[in-house]
Amino acid sequence: MVKLSSLIVMGSMVLSGITYAQTSGHTMHHHSHDNHHAAVVKASASELELQQCWGRFRAEGPSAVYVEVHNKDKQQSAYITGVKSAVFAEAMLHETYEKDGMKGMRHVGEIEIPAGQSLSLKPGAHHVMLFKPQSIKEGDKVAVTFILSNGHEVTTECLMKSIASRSFSD
Repeated sequence: MVKLSSLIVMGSMVLSGITYAQTSGHTMHHHSHDNHHAAVVKASASELELQQCWGRFRAEGPSAVYVEVHNKDKQQSAYITGVKSAVFAEAMLHETYEKDGMKGMRHVGEIEIPAGQSLSLKPGAHHVMLFKPQSIKEGDKVAVTFILSNGHEVTTECLMKSIASRSFSD
């Protein structure tokens, strides 16, 4: 009988300890969990100059946009992590690549523009793919917004040209 009551007492103490650990652990977990909800923001220069934006427009199928991007900040790289346009249902950052003599395109999550430098989003390199145009036609100027890793947005107007166009000037 003594052994049984000792086991019961010890069992109660163990259970109390587990309950206490779970309660205090949950409280600690709750506080640290709140920190995980804060958005993780990657530092990025926000002073971008966008020039000569143009696109190859298709009413059916994907269109593409190209632009000269200059990072005016001489200390910090800029990171473009997204793109959007109100007149296209979807917009994505892409790059052209070559592997085993074959060219292809793939989605990229980020494009870096080094501090004080420029980068051309152009055919055969980084570019923007646009899908499902809404009420636009060749010759229209459309607003395209580039989203930076720090949440800052930079918008420019892009002239939508013929699918046969090769540059901003032609």
